[in-house]
Amino acid sequence: MAADPAVIEDACLSPLLEEGFEAKSFAAATMQNQMVGDTLQKLAIGIAALDKELYSQVVTNYEDLLSQATGIEALEGVLKMMHTRIESLRTAVDRIGSKVIDPYQVIVSRTRQLSRLQNVCDLLRKVIRMLYLLKRLKSQLQGGTREITKVAQTFSEIDQLSGSGDLSGVVILEEEGVWLARARREVESQAKKMLMQGLELMNSSQVGVALQVFHNLTQLPSSLLTILTGYKEAIQHDIQNSLDPSSLVLSSNGSGPGRASLPLVGTTASWKAVLWTRLDQLVVSVQKAYGQVHQLHTVLVKKRDPHTQVSFLDNINGTPAHHLLTNFWEVITEDLGVELVAAAKASIVMNQAFETDYPKLVKIFSELLVRIEQFATPETPPSSLYNINPPSSSSSSGGQTGSTYEAALLKALSPFEKSYVSRSLSRLFDSVNQLFVPGARATPTKDTLQSTIRTITRYIVPLDYC
Repeated sequence: MAADPAVIEDACLSPLLEEGFEAKSFAAATMQNQMVGDTLQKLAIGIAALDKELYSQVVTNYEDLLSQATGIEALEGVLKMMHTRIESLRTAVDRIGSKVIDPYQVIVSRTRQLSRLQNVCDLLRKVIRMLYLLKRLKSQLQGGTREITKVAQTFSEIDQLSGSGDLSGVVILEEEGVWLARARREVESQAKKMLMQGLELMNSSQVGVALQVFHNLTQLPSSLLTILTGYKEAIQHDIQNSLDPSSLVLSSNGSGPGRASLPLVGTTASWKAVLWTRLDQLVVSVQKAYGQVHQLHTVLVKKRDPHTQVSFLDNINGTPAHHLLTNFWEVITEDLGVELVAAAKASIVMNQAFETDYPKLVKIFSELLVRIEQFATPETPPSSLYNINPPSSSSSSGGQTGSTYEAALLKALSPFEKSYVSRSLSRLFDSVNQLFVPGARATPTKDTLQSTIRTITRYIVPLDYC
């Protein structure tokens, strides 16, 4: 319905059409302006016009208004019916809920009880199994080393059972905990002793039993590293003792402890003899240690996990213990090079011996390469013995790997090679120059030729070992 133009245009009544109209503010403003009479008159006129307009709209839209009123009555009836049905549905839902909630709560409670019973049963099964394993372990321990692999297998089952769930707080098991730890230490000690004895006697069967024990105890990689470290330290100690200048002087002079840093006059030959003898003994020690490490490697290749049929060597793949021979040889040659340089710096006489008799030094350690060839087997042929590179490079030929193996050893001796070669060339050139003196027309004498040949033989033939 459109607003009356007279009301819109009238400044006095226009506030009535504003959105934020307030009756109190309008009345106060009218009284303040002393326009009460005029305003009331205008309001009366506006009300009359509004009544007239409403009457006109009702008359004009009578049919529509009547149909709308009828529709409203029908809608009220529908709403009342829906309200009744909704109330009925709510009542039914409440009734069903009362029948479902109680059984649901009972089911939840029973399910919780069943879950707890299952946990208790599982724990009891583990406890019973653990007690059985402990009883079996005590019986097996009475068999000594004959039953040591079975003992280790029982320990493996105990570890698996302990790792499958929390058994802490079970008093009967905690009481056996101290005894179990002590028994484990005893088995580990026996296995280590058996392994060392088997390696010392080169007994593959004994070594295999010890490795099986460590495998069952899940300590194979760490045990191998411990054994390998022991060999490395022993060889390093032998190298240091063999190259100790003070002890060499005492041995060559035949004197007791005291101040001695240089060999006595006239005893240099005996001093060198002691040095070469010690180096020969060092080669024997390295050969023996290498043979034991090789024996360990061979058994690791042959021995297999009874469940997966995977060799022990493949089982420890990815660990530092996997490359036993590689690690051993690299460390030994590196230590040898370091100790040789240190000994040469500590003793001028020893440095001269290494530089002057470099071919003899090379010959001694080249003998080591010959000695370790005896350990070649179908599992570890000479090419694999010589291979000091990771297995990824094993596709190379045996000659290449052999030269690499030998190069690692010669690298340890290389600090003395340059001095020896320089000195040898100087002596050779001097000898040759004596044959062809500038300006001399005479033919060299027989003695001069023989002297030159002896010099060449002295410095050329030993190079076959280099």
